[in-house]
Amino acid sequence: MQIKKIRLSSLRNEEWFQFFTEFKTLIEEQPLENMSITEQYPKFLSLYGDADNTLEQIRKSQYTAEIARADVERDTTFSGFRDIVKGMQSHFDPAKRKAAANLMIVFSQYGNISKKSYSEETASIHNFLQEMRNKFASDIETLGLQEWVDMLDQNNQEFSSLMLQRNEETSQKTSLRMKDLRTEIENCYVEMIKCMEAVTILQSDHTLTEIINKLNANLTRYSNTLAQRQGKAAAQKGQLIDAIASKPSQTKK
Repeated sequence: MQIKKIRLSSLRNEEWFQFFTEFKTLIEEQPLENMSITEQYPKFLSLYGDADNTLEQIRKSQYTAEIARADVERDTTFSGFRDIVKGMQSHFDPAKRKAAANLMIVFSQYGNISKKSYSEETASIHNFLQEMRNKFASDIETLGLQEWVDMLDQNNQEFSSLMLQRNEETSQKTSLRMKDLRTEIENCYVEMIKCMEAVTILQSDHTLTEIINKLNANLTRYSNTLAQRQGKAAAQKGQLIDAIASKPSQTKK
């Protein structure tokens, strides 16, 4: 009885770890002797524990709390800036009322940026600040709100810096430790699969049939996930190619 194959290297870290968690649960349903993996399984368990700890460290990155704090700070600055401009629409000075009205149009265009993802909000604030420093610089000067522009810029840069540091930390941990662990565990898995398949050839009571059926069902499920992801990526690539192809060419005059 054959066990299905899958490109484990194509699974994302969390998916990959979940696959081996399910594999571990299945293996523990039978005595190791029945599968002839008494030598390989202890090594697998040790590597599995290392992978669990490494992923947990990544999840609990020291930058996570700092990033959340920095995000709240820039949200607070942005909303405070907006509230002041909104109030200045009722200023007794017509010039200030006009300037405030101009800026509120921009605030309305950007909407509630705190609802956006981290990366989308960072980009939105950057674009917003560009408008404040260029097209609407005179309105900012009229209202005396340059310090709000500068503070929002400072908040956004701090957030971007923390995200970069976390990404570098996470990337380093993933590429150095998880890459090695994944290779070792996958090699150990292949060895155990070979042992199990060898047992099925020799056995007469089919003791491993149920476990292998369950394992194959899991392998099919993960293979479908990879296929769907690949199909989606191919479709998006096709749409991009079609969009480029259908774009009318422009001839310089």
